[in-house]
Amino acid sequence: MRGLRSKLWLWLASTIIIWCGVASAQTATRELASGVTFQQEMSGGSKPLVVNVLKINLKEPGVKVRYGQARNGFDYAAPASGREPLHAIANREEAIAAINGDFFDFTANSLGLAIQDGELMSETMDYRVCLGIQEQSVVMDVLSTSGLLTIADRHGFAVRGINRLPGQGEIVVLTPRFARSLPVKKPGIVVRIDNVELPLRVSKEMVGKIGLITPFESGESLPPCPPESVEIVAFGETGKSLGATANRDDKVTLRFDLFATPMDGGRGHYASRSGRPGGVGFVPQWAKIEQAIGGGPWLLRDGNIAVDTLEQRFTEGAKFAATRHPRSAVGVTKDGTLILVTVDGRQAWSEGISLPDLAKLMKRLGVVNAINLDGGGSTSMIVHGGVVNAPSDGRLRPIPNGLLVFAPIIESPLNETLHIEPVSSNPNDFTIPTGAKQTFHVLNGEGTRIETPVIWGTEDGLGLITQSGTFFSYKPGRVRLFARVGSQQLSVIINIVKELPTVENVPPSMPPH
Repeated sequence: MRGLRSKLWLWLASTIIIWCGVASAQTATRELASGVTFQQEMSGGSKPLVVNVLKINLKEPGVKVRYGQARNGFDYAAPASGREPLHAIANREEAIAAINGDFFDFTANSLGLAIQDGELMSETMDYRVCLGIQEQSVVMDVLSTSGLLTIADRHGFAVRGINRLPGQGEIVVLTPRFARSLPVKKPGIVVRIDNVELPLRVSKEMVGKIGLITPFESGESLPPCPPESVEIVAFGETGKSLGATANRDDKVTLRFDLFATPMDGGRGHYASRSGRPGGVGFVPQWAKIEQAIGGGPWLLRDGNIAVDTLEQRFTEGAKFAATRHPRSAVGVTKDGTLILVTVDGRQAWSEGISLPDLAKLMKRLGVVNAINLDGGGSTSMIVHGGVVNAPSDGRLRPIPNGLLVFAPIIESPLNETLHIEPVSSNPNDFTIPTGAKQTFHVLNGEGTRIETPVIWGTEDGLGLITQSGTFFSYKPGRVRLFARVGSQQLSVIINIVKELPTVENVPPSMPPH
């Protein structure tokens, strides 16, 4: 018994992490598809970092990046009801990789622009930069949204929002993407527009006729938008004005345009997040953009570091920029390659990165234009269904949207039977404490390590699995590790506990290392 206990303590001493992170810099590169590569960089020292990079050649046949929406719509029935973990979005859409997207509020309302396959789903914030993808090109800009509703060719109303609850004095439009909402706190009106040509698109006039006109009282919920219709919603006096103007069977036109936002002192101070309306001197932009997502602030513009947190109205802008946090970013190189990046933070093996340093990192990767995405506990990256970063919450945080990568998968000629080693015959026996590590390998039927590159990931981010197969436990829980080899996917389950394991539950298949 004493000898077994000695072996136990030797194993624990060898696996418990000395909280200085990875001892030396490591880089692993994996080809996911023709035109799509995944790279993981790990650096040690006094400021350890884990950086994950997706490089995407949009000019390669079959390669595409799309906006991904949680639950395929907007659900405000309860706080967080419209959010999903990134792997749920990616797996449902059968994407080979994904990264988290825009900032959001407690109702899961995306704060910025959202366009999916040409469909305008959410308006811009006039002071926040956004990303647009058109076929094989990538653009970034700060844009304002201008919506105009015209009733019976006579009465014009500014429309400020899309698929969200209206604010004071606002009129918003709900599309069939809108599922349901919380009970509202003010009375108002819903005007349903029927016989419209969907989806709603930028700079394309939508024509229909008024169907139902439905007043609602405080405490009632907004109705879901039916297929082949849109709903116009307003509260209070604005709702009364809209209701007094609208008549059943009136012809209605609706149009949204995007305009470049002037870089002036008034930027970001308009009554609505959608910015000022278009007018003389405003030229519509992004009419042909197929995919778009919001973010901010700028990181790089034309190859120069340009972090503008104050201009983009981030709370405590200087502090937000300077503090080392988990971060996500998107950028484009001079030759048009799209670069998606996550940097882990708030953890022993990766302490996070400031925005200026993130800009420098993107520049080192060859990026010329880049923007920051939502970070902190939202930072997440998926490759082949597995989480390849370590979310700072210890689990994937449910989020409203992300960017999804699609490409033909590289099929592996490897047809032999593979398995992960070490592995316990009983998952409940495979137990390690928090703050420990264990290295895994993929073996063939003869018990030999394979030479084919392996892509490692976790089911939901409980800990970090490096691309060399070393798992760092983070918080107590049950975690499944994935090993992807070509088209084969293997898995193993680990139980992470707060306490040190007893002699009885040390897996015999887990040797000291």
